[in-house]
Amino acid sequence: MAGRATNPDNLRVVPLRSARAASESTHGFYLQSSTFGGYRVERVLSTGSLGAVVCARHLLRDEVVVIKLLHPDLRHDPVSMARVSREAHVLAHVASERVVRLLDTGWTEEVGPYVVLEHLVGMDLARMLETSGPLPLPLAVDYVLQACEGLGVAHARGITHRDLKPENLFAVRSGSAPALKLLDFGIAQHGPESFPYREIVAEVEGEGPLLGTPEYMSPERIQELPSADQRSDVWSLGVVLHELLTGRTPFGRHRCERGADQAEICERVVSHSFELETQRALLPPPVRAVIQRCLARQPGQRYQTVEELAAALRRVTAMPERWPGTLTGKFSRQVLAEVASSPNAAPAPVAPVRRARSARLRWGLGVWLALALGTAALAGSLVAKLQQRAAQATPAESLDPSIP
Repeated sequence: MAGRATNPDNLRVVPLRSARAASESTHGFYLQSSTFGGYRVERVLSTGSLGAVVCARHLLRDEVVVIKLLHPDLRHDPVSMARVSREAHVLAHVASERVVRLLDTGWTEEVGPYVVLEHLVGMDLARMLETSGPLPLPLAVDYVLQACEGLGVAHARGITHRDLKPENLFAVRSGSAPALKLLDFGIAQHGPESFPYREIVAEVEGEGPLLGTPEYMSPERIQELPSADQRSDVWSLGVVLHELLTGRTPFGRHRCERGADQAEICERVVSHSFELETQRALLPPPVRAVIQRCLARQPGQRYQTVEELAAALRRVTAMPERWPGTLTGKFSRQVLAEVASSPNAAPAPVAPVRRARSARLRWGLGVWLALALGTAALAGSLVAKLQQRAAQATPAESLDPSIP
């Protein structure tokens, strides 16, 4: 089918962040054909500066998938094509349940290069914040722990995500326990040495505009310093955790009040001028300390790996103090119960206290028993000596009345 698609569903944009959009629009995106590469496009999910994300169905397997496409004017641009190829290569090297799964890649004359991803049911954390407000402490920490798990696999491959934010953290409906998937590795840094467009993309991006969202970028990322590495992702996770618990980032306003000048945000990040939430009900002191270390100005003063960050968060959740005044957001008790049963939830350390008390009790019983046995032995020894003296007595000492 030549020209623009005639099916209205192919033209209508249904943003993933529909709650944040005042209205729906097509943003000028169109497809020359609704069928390509063995897939049939059913609807457009969202659009961005580089392209669109569509929901499609495999013609043979009848499988629902998500496909990332470039805008028509970028489908033959070498840099844009290299970025699509980079994301595909990165996802092919990151096998984790916490990362969106790559299913297929391809190129056609009608749509250019495309990447096929698994179809996820749920919502991103940005939309969750807007619909429900700040998350409960156990749920927010659990999501960040799962993000650390996925990033750990990527970092082990030398890959830095560089675009961590609530929009790219997707909460999947998966049974009773909360599950999270990392999305959008389109501007990931480094990656496998076998990546064919590694030098081309690095050279062009060094000359182009800054990629990413300033509110979640570390100072070295904004300044484009050589020291920008995987510890920049640790910084971003600190910003994300603060926003999940309070509804705002340390460098900007609440999500519903966005609109701050990006240059101003960059200046505040580079100058390390930010304000953490002061309400203990929203940000308990131990969690605040973890976030402060994530946001250390010098990368060497942060957690050096996401594994270190995860260990610190698990220590916080294992503390016996549960901060009963902590706000829990608009979540039902059932959700909180599901969070408590999550594999990442660590129990309070009650057993060591009980062992200590039982040890003191056993020690006291042992002392008492030893004293009792010692007293009995002393009494027995005294009786034996008295009987021995009586047996050894002389006749003159007897009480017989017949003796004068």
